[in-house]
Amino acid sequence: MAKKRKKNRSRTSKGGGSADWGQAVANSMDAELQVNAIPEGKMSDVVAEYAAPLIDMFTETENEVCEALALACLLWNLCALKENDEETFRRTENSLIQLLGDAPWYLFPAGALNLVSQMTKRWDQEYAWYRRLIVDKQIELRDDGPYLSIVSSPLGPKDE
Repeated sequence: MAKKRKKNRSRTSKGGGSADWGQAVANSMDAELQVNAIPEGKMSDVVAEYAAPLIDMFTETENEVCEALALACLLWNLCALKENDEETFRRTENSLIQLLGDAPWYLFPAGALNLVSQMTKRWDQEYAWYRRLIVDKQIELRDDGPYLSIVSSPLGPKDE
């Protein structure tokens, strides 16, 4: 004959209820719960602000603004990689420098390296706290100009 299992009634206390059980679970967790403050503004607004030097330097048309926003997204993710995977960062940086030699940028390798270095420095100084990776983006021209939409994901904890 199979043994009957006792119901675990430890989930509730006097006056029990799911709220008490939830609080008990929260109090008993071994790991700290880390809650990051949600930065003000949408990710697309933050990236557009990050892209401002590229837009100022390289654009005259709305299509070029779209290209600058796309480049800013690539640079953003490159910078995010640097914190957790230095080897992938270097490989991706080299690929990006080669890409900048082609249309629409036509930068010599030294100029491309300088651009990547300056944008990496900008990210480190002003945006690294945002700690999000761009998973997908959509850039389109609308009647009121270029429009950037971003899907992002939080980065894992910083490697110390």
